[in-house]
Amino acid sequence: MPSVFVSIANYRDPEIGHTIQSIIENTTDSVDLKICVLSQCLPEERPDLPSPPSGRKIEILQKFVEPKNSRGACWARAEIQREYRNEDYYLQLDSHIQLTHGWNDIILKNYIQAAVKRPAIITAYLPPYQFADGERIITRKVPLHFKVIQRGWLPNGMGTVGFPHQKPCKAYFFSGHFCFSHGRFIEDVPYDPELFFMGEEISMALRSYCYGYDLFTPTHFVGAHLYRHHAKGSTPRPLYWHPADDAGRPKSAEELDLASKIKVGAICRGELHGRFGIRDQERYEEIRDLLRKRFDVDLSAVDPMKAGPGAIGAC
Repeated sequence: MPSVFVSIANYRDPEIGHTIQSIIENTTDSVDLKICVLSQCLPEERPDLPSPPSGRKIEILQKFVEPKNSRGACWARAEIQREYRNEDYYLQLDSHIQLTHGWNDIILKNYIQAAVKRPAIITAYLPPYQFADGERIITRKVPLHFKVIQRGWLPNGMGTVGFPHQKPCKAYFFSGHFCFSHGRFIEDVPYDPELFFMGEEISMALRSYCYGYDLFTPTHFVGAHLYRHHAKGSTPRPLYWHPADDAGRPKSAEELDLASKIKVGAICRGELHGRFGIRDQERYEEIRDLLRKRFDVDLSAVDPMKAGPGAIGAC
C-alpha cells in the first residue's frame, strides 16, 4: 500500500484540529499516512490533535516551537521535511484545510495521469470555506486552475474557476497550501529555510520546473482552504508578524522578509543557482518564455526593491 508523508506547518491556528480530523475522516484505506505537524505556539496553546481510528495505519507526529523561535512559513516547512523517511508520496497542506472524501484516490489517479514523461506536481489554490453560524461552509465545490499575474513587483497566482475534467491541466504556478508529488520531491526541491513568505510560491514553481517537474491542477474538487481566518466580528488569530510575537526575535519579520525577497528576485531572474536556486538553465529559459507569452509576466524585470512598505501578507 502506498504511503503519504503529510506536511503541515501550524502557526497558532485553532483550525489545526479540524484539519487533522478532516484528513482522518476523508482519506480512504488505499494509502497509509504519516502526518507531521510543526506547531509554532505558546505552551498553553499546544493543540491536542485527534487520534486516528484503530485499524488504520495513520501516524501523527507533532513537534512544537515557541513563536519567538520560529523563522517563518518556509523555515517551518523545511523543518518538517527533516522527518521524511522515504514515504512514497508527499502532500503539503496549510493548517486550515477541509478535504473532500476520497481526495487521495482523486490525487493518486491524477498523479499517474500526469507523470508520464516527467515527475509531476499536482497543486492548486483550493476554493474557500467560510464560517457561518459556527459551521464551515463550502459554496463552490469546483477545481481551480492558475492564472499567473504580476502583482506589484512579484509574479503571483490567481485561482480561476474550472470544472471537472478527465485529465489534469498544465499549470505554471505552485500553491503552498496544497501540493502533491512523489516523495523524492522533498530531496529534489527541498524548501529553503531562508525564504520567509512572499515569493514562496513563484520560487517553488520555478525551482520545481527547472529540476524537471511539470505542474498540474487536479481534475476534480479535492478540498477547500480557509482564506479569512476568523468569523465576521471575531478576533483574528495572531500571524507571524504580529507585533507581540515579533518582539524579542533575533531578526524581525521585516528583516527576514527583506532578505527573502532579495533571494526570490534572484531566482525569478535566473541568477541564483544551486540547491535552492535554478538547476537547469534551459528549463528556466523555457518557463521564462512561457510566462511572458501566456501571461505577460516578465521574470527578468522582477525587482524586490520596488516593493513598497506595508503588510507582508497572510497565512
